[in-house]
Amino acid sequence: MKLVILGASISSAARGSDRAAAFRALVRELGRSGHEVLYLERSPPSRAPREVLAPSQHGSIRRYRDLADLKARFAQAVRGADAVIVCSRLPQGAALGDWVLETAAGISVFYDLDPTMAAAARTDLTPSAIRRYRLYLSVAGGPLLRQLERELSSPCARTLYRFCDPEQFYPERRQEESWDLGYLGGHCPERRPRLEALLLEPARRWRSGRFVIAGAGHPVVGSPSNVSHRKRVPYQARRGFYGSLRYTLCLAQAAALGAGYAPSVRLFEAAACGAPMIADDWPGLDALFSPGEEVLLVQRPEEVLVFLTEVPDTARRAMGELARRRVLTQHTAAHRAVELVEHLESVVAGQALPLQGLG
Repeated sequence: MKLVILGASISSAARGSDRAAAFRALVRELGRSGHEVLYLERSPPSRAPREVLAPSQHGSIRRYRDLADLKARFAQAVRGADAVIVCSRLPQGAALGDWVLETAAGISVFYDLDPTMAAAARTDLTPSAIRRYRLYLSVAGGPLLRQLERELSSPCARTLYRFCDPEQFYPERRQEESWDLGYLGGHCPERRPRLEALLLEPARRWRSGRFVIAGAGHPVVGSPSNVSHRKRVPYQARRGFYGSLRYTLCLAQAAALGAGYAPSVRLFEAAACGAPMIADDWPGLDALFSPGEEVLLVQRPEEVLVFLTEVPDTARRAMGELARRRVLTQHTAAHRAVELVEHLESVVAGQALPLQGLG
């Protein structure tokens, strides 16, 4: 297939970005499968808008200055593609999407990376566009998909979960783990109460334990003395960070706790590194990992302490290995590339029935 993807920057300037890394891996895997991918990213103000970037692995990346420049230079590519995928969060997103819907002769696709964002807050998608995109992909699944079809009249809504790149994330353990429990992620007020309950409070109760919080913006004042703080872990260093933990704490986005079926990329990264995971429970998690076998679910500090102090190391490491196997068989960039193509082919074949038509 000839595929055009309009998304955020994945070139060298954004190499530390989760999304950039994910889409580079997706483009790579689509190319390895024989598909021709043109990835279009908006040019940063400091860069030449007509600059042709070095081809990525199995795909090409081109920059455009703004919507007018995109229309002038890439209309033919959009018109001639078998599918055009518009990602969320793009500048001028709604206008850009309208132009794609008017121009593309192939399948028009919207890929929603913000499925829990309130409709009133969106600037990249209109209700009429939802009805016009032939395929609506979301990093969340579950009830959201039926809502998109039944209430917002999407012709076809499907899940394309986040994923990890196993070429970047794999076990890298040190001879001795540095911390008993660690959390990786920026400060979020909505997540803070769960971080307090599931990491800081266990640290207060188990003073000989070693804990770490890595990410920007976390308050240091009030943290127990056995909790270390790191402002940032570069993307390239995450593998080593996961390898330095006996357990990693995975906290869902606040919106996912209610809506569910929206796994964080951190969950897949940690599992791919074989890091034993402790997580808060949310709807749909059991569809991705087996609770008690591949991930330990907790709600209270005492449950965290039981796992930290009573689970034998052999059982802990075995759980990490099982989670890694799950990721390698279901949640890599290669798997998402296959799923994407299957979704597109079902639309082409007229077999992508709305979910309500599937019972």
